Amino acid sequence: MEDLQLSTNALAGTVPPSWGSWGRVNAMALFANPQLSGCLPAAWRGKVNVGKVVTEEGPYKGKDPLTAGTGIKGFC
Repeated sequence: MEDLQLSTNALAGTVPPSWGSWGRVNAMALFANPQLSGCLPAAWRGKVNVGKVVTEEGPYKGKDPLTAGTGIKGFC
């Protein structure tokens, strides 16, 4: 898996630490899941699209699609 789009899916809780074991994740979108919290797996640091990709439409236009509109605080 290289790209995963999970935005606007009413996800709640924390990002499972097991997601850090995914081999190749280049682009991930979690935005617009306001009840999603916690932190991103440290294994994603430098691999996932943070700061490289921005949303192109809607209220999150120009923001990071990984965490905009969530309670995620960054990497653990």
